[in-house]
Amino acid sequence: MNAKPGVAGVLVLIFVLAGCASDVPPPDRLIFLDSQVFDDKLRTSLASDHAAITVGFTGTDVTVNSMPARLDKWIYVVSKSDGSVEAVPDPELVVGRSMAAVAITLAISSYKMVSEYLVYQPVRDYDATIYYAPKSGLVTRVVFSRRAEGEDD
Repeated sequence: MNAKPGVAGVLVLIFVLAGCASDVPPPDRLIFLDSQVFDDKLRTSLASDHAAITVGFTGTDVTVNSMPARLDKWIYVVSKSDGSVEAVPDPELVVGRSMAAVAITLAISSYKMVSEYLVYQPVRDYDATIYYAPKSGLVTRVVFSRRAEGEDD
């Protein structure tokens, strides 16, 4: 007897595989990509239970004064939702001498909040820390950290 999977068998297999795929949690580390794909991944990760989401950079010349507009929008929403936004020297980089922490106020232009409200909603419960190389000013990573419940900065 030659058993061939029927339509029902194929559908069951598809549902089983789809169920397995949904068990994978979204990542807590992302590499910045100037694309809507990045926004979708960051939104999904922020909406999960991660305490912090780290955005890394590769192949870019991002500095604290030349933040990509796509990432700047996320940081702006952190600021507008009473979160803290600060830029600090990256402690993971080896430097010749110790540098004092530098607080940089980021001047960010306003955006159309009504149309972007849903996209950036998950970041409203986070603070953002921008890490940079002290000598060059190149941004090494941005960490979105979930604020404790009831915490307003």
